[in-house]
Amino acid sequence: MKKTLFFLFLYFFLTVHAMAMNSLRLGIEESILLGREETLVKETVAALNKRLEREIIVNVFSTENLKTAVENNEVDLFISSASFFSSMGKSGVKDLATAVSDRALDPNYGKSTAVFIRAKGSNLSHLKDLKERKVFFNPNYGEENLFLLFGEFGEKKNNLAEEYEIFKKGLIKKRH
Repeated sequence: MKKTLFFLFLYFFLTVHAMAMNSLRLGIEESILLGREETLVKETVAALNKRLEREIIVNVFSTENLKTAVENNEVDLFISSASFFSSMGKSGVKDLATAVSDRALDPNYGKSTAVFIRAKGSNLSHLKDLKERKVFFNPNYGEENLFLLFGEFGEKKNNLAEEYEIFKKGLIKKRH
């Protein structure tokens, strides 16, 4: 009886493991589905489905949730903005491909962040040091810009949504 249960458990485990090995967990950052890239992303997923002999499980994540999924190995592959990818460099992610298309924006003109301050007496070492200073940013991509800012400051943030609320509440003035 014990041998039968053991082999039954082993068969079940190996079957589940084989099924898991035949699937690919693909995470997509939701912000890249808002623009012209949406069609390219859908075509990429369709091409992967056609070419690979694996089930592709597609999940769309907010920027913060994709960060968590990548860090917790909940995705095998992800499609994201360049700024998100850059921010994940310390997590050990590697790029497999960069999309180049005459239908997409030139990757050299992608989203970016710049902070200009007066050098005299600035002592800027933390995002909160920008309080009461004039800062301009694009509110449509504000959360992604935070990834770049935190990367420059060498900070690791677990709750980007909370930090983004600082922007929205006016700690840092925004201008469209």
